[in-house]
Amino acid sequence: MMDCIDKILDSLILLKNWIKTLNHDDWIAIFTLALVIVGALQAYFLRRTIKATEIAANAAQKSADVLPALERAYLFTIMEDHDFPTRNSRSFFDTSTLRYRFKNYGRTPATLRGINTEIIISQEMPKLLKVEQTNMGAIVGQEKISNTFTAFFQITDEIITSLTKENKALYFNGCVAYEDIFGELQTRNFCRKYDFDSGQFVPIRNEYKI
Repeated sequence: MMDCIDKILDSLILLKNWIKTLNHDDWIAIFTLALVIVGALQAYFLRRTIKATEIAANAAQKSADVLPALERAYLFTIMEDHDFPTRNSRSFFDTSTLRYRFKNYGRTPATLRGINTEIIISQEMPKLLKVEQTNMGAIVGQEKISNTFTAFFQITDEIITSLTKENKALYFNGCVAYEDIFGELQTRNFCRKYDFDSGQFVPIRNEYKI
């Protein structure tokens, strides 16, 4: 134990004597070296802080980007009723009607801005429709259903023949535009194929893509 204390005292004495030998330039050099070391340490910790800040900022940005997708409105088409003929019931009106609505499955309201639909006879699936923004302004709340919309179609014997004997089908094709709470205009396409046997309009296109 005494040997350790003696060694420490000898070291302190040597350090004291070395300090006495230092001149003004030596002290400047030592001070400069100390500043360099302190600066390097500060730069290291600053870099770590900046990196941590960047990670936090990126995480916050990702959360902000995901939020609209989680919270915005999502409208889906609901077929209400129609008076189109079926294979077993050939009686029909000259002009058939189809009534439909939109249900909001999102977490926030949607403001309707435009609807464009068509009922066509075709051998192929119809192309996607576009819709121009209008001043409709009807609001569909969360888990709510819109008012009823009506589409009309002229039914003839030739059309019945094309549906029963030719390789053609009747399609209800459309697009709805609505504004979400984030002020973004959303457009959703939908397409239903009429089943002449069951009398139902069956979805044939992925109505919603997130």
